[in-house]
Amino acid sequence: MQILMAFLFGCTLTYLLTVISSSIRASAILEEACASFALLMIMAAETNAEQAEYLIANNDLTGKEAEQLRIKNSQAFEGYANRKIQIINNNIPTAHKNIIRFKNVDEMKLYVVELLRKQNRRR
Repeated sequence: MQILMAFLFGCTLTYLLTVISSSIRASAILEEACASFALLMIMAAETNAEQAEYLIANNDLTGKEAEQLRIKNSQAFEGYANRKIQIINNNIPTAHKNIIRFKNVDEMKLYVVELLRKQNRRR
């Protein structure tokens, strides 16, 4: 009977260690994916702003028109990015909600700044 109990205890312990190590690894992968997504969205925002500047320069827009285009372009991109962030937050399992560190574009920008600061401190 003791051998059977020891075997069951060993199997249970092994199962729990496997589950815990898998969830830790999944969390690390999800956090890396979150960081990659944030960096890609920031780069997309910069590219979007650059394209707006090319549009302004090529069409010789006045100062007021150019400013209106910049504002509308920024608002449209932020709306798009917020929708994408919301889709991600809706599809993340409840157990991993604490890994996603941003809920909108403004929080994402702060997250990227903090991420880059941490990377620069390591160097």
